Formats: sequence, C-alpha cells, structure tokens
Amino acid sequence: MSNRVEIDGVSYELGGAMLEVVNCASRVAEFSLLLTGKHAEAYWLTGTVEPAPRDLDDVAASRLRVREPIEALFAALTGKHRPISLTNPGGVLLRAQRQGPRAFYLSSSFDFVALDPDPRRAVIEVTAHVVGFHDGVPQ
Repeated sequence: MSNRVEIDGVSYELGGAMLEVVNCASRVAEFSLLLTGKHAEAYWLTGTVEPAPRDLDDVAASRLRVREPIEALFAALTGKHRPISLTNPGGVLLRAQRQGPRAFYLSSSFDFVALDPDPRRAVIEVTAHVVGFHDGVPQ
C-alpha cells in the first residue's frame, strides 16, 4: 500500500510514517504521527487514543482522533494556506489495522469545506511503524 494524502482528488505521495503512543497507563493516551515526504520533509499529526491501549494489540480497537488542525498538513502539502472546516464535528478519526509486529495501516476519509461552500474530500492512508509505546511520557 502506498503512503499518501489525497486532497480534492490530488494525491501527495509520502515516503513513510512513524507512530509513537504515550501515556498508555492513563484513560486517554496521546499519539504523534510523523509523516515524511519524498524529499525528507516532515509533517506531524498529533492526537488522542481512547481508550488508552495497554499493549499494541489494543491500538486497533481504540479511536485515534487527530487533534492538530488538519489545515496545517494541507497547507504544507499544497503550498496554499486556506481555512477549512470539517463537516464532521467529531474531527478526523484514523482507523488502525495491524500490519505486523510493530506496524499499523492508518486510514481516514473525510469531508471538509474550504472557501467555497461545496464539500470536498480528503483521504489519509499510511503504514506507520511504531517507534515508541510508553506507559508514561518518555524522559
């Protein structure tokens, strides 16, 4: 599977993705997802994991909700900053499917509205390699 973000039908290929999950001993954990571009660009998405997974097997059953405004990623990929509104008030949810001992296929498909009132569509599909899974916050 390719690593990509699609915005308005235009696909932006990514070089890879790395996932770190922290505060797993809490009720709600946090994640950082580093997306790398084809030319070593770095894009970050952060968010929450609920319920907090106790081990890697639990990640696929949890809800990964992107907290960082998605428009920052869109602006970095397209080179255009435009305010956007998500049509789903719950935000962007990433679905996780186990792809190996330390890898997950993360995907999301969602609608948004930009400057014009017509709904637009975006897709995120990446295979993320787990680089950290911690009960607390790493020191």
